Amino acid sequence: MSASDTKRAAGYLKSWRPHSKSQIMLGQVKQILEEYEEHLPLTVRQIYYRMIGAYRHPKGTKFNTALGDLLTNARRAGDVPFDAIRDDGIMGGGYWPADLPTFLQGVDLELKDYLIDRQHGQEVQLEVWCEAAGMLPQLARVADEFSIPVYSCGGFNSLTAIRQIVDAASERRATTVLHLGDYDPSGVSIFNRVVEDVRAFLTVDAPYSRFEGVRVAITEAQIEEHELPMDPITTHDSRSMAWINEGRTEKCELEALSPDVIADTLRERIEEHVDPELRERVLDVERLEAAAVKSLPSVISYLPALNDAILDRPLQLLYPTPIAKPSTIWPEETT
Repeated sequence: MSASDTKRAAGYLKSWRPHSKSQIMLGQVKQILEEYEEHLPLTVRQIYYRMIGAYRHPKGTKFNTALGDLLTNARRAGDVPFDAIRDDGIMGGGYWPADLPTFLQGVDLELKDYLIDRQHGQEVQLEVWCEAAGMLPQLARVADEFSIPVYSCGGFNSLTAIRQIVDAASERRATTVLHLGDYDPSGVSIFNRVVEDVRAFLTVDAPYSRFEGVRVAITEAQIEEHELPMDPITTHDSRSMAWINEGRTEKCELEALSPDVIADTLRERIEEHVDPELRERVLDVERLEAAAVKSLPSVISYLPALNDAILDRPLQLLYPTPIAKPSTIWPEETT
């Protein structure tokens, strides 16, 4: 089966035979994934820009489409792990333990990985917002060390989202949002507008609370320093025209900045807002409490006693009689 025949394949590809040009591209992709292994998963757009920067592939729709097809087929064929690449898939979901032993095992795992809020006591509470949902795991890998939540902010300009931000900020003395997004008229102006809107609500609801927004990436300085590829602004809405009138005629995607630079830059911005002495005291408390928690008996060891307690209780206490029998609510049909 050739590469062109598998664009709409279903399930796994057991007989995928990419042509020679695709084989070369696949080798390049694997080198990129290996180079940025500690930042996986990468988004498709990040790989796209690494391919352009490292291997001089032409920027544009034709190459973007070809690369997207290649990455899809390579994952379906097992040549590239599914979890190495993220293309903004399903988010959300839930977990419920199947039984009591599973629940107790989960509690043991939580105790083993005991952590507390490392932002506790800090004057400013930090959040990270990112336009690219696929990059959240990369950013969380940095932010988790500081107990900083990471959000995908694609829909943060809705009034419902803004109200939720205001409610959370109202409970704090100060909040600073570290923002990562595309350098374009829409992304920059929407973020500025959200910050302005939240502040306006807070002046009434919580005048004591400060709310700041910091642009972490992508900035004009980063574009110049790393010689990032840009595209012309082709839209003609009011935001775009304002940029063009200011002499800014090009835009740049966040994913054009390499994953390691993004991670290092985010860490630097976080550390600029964190009191190191307070952080170290919190870490000391966490280490002491974690040691105490780990010295406790395993929760799963209580399973036999719990099972005995369950068996000793009459079934009618475990499963009380329904208030009304089903037949009184849904009468049986008569023929």
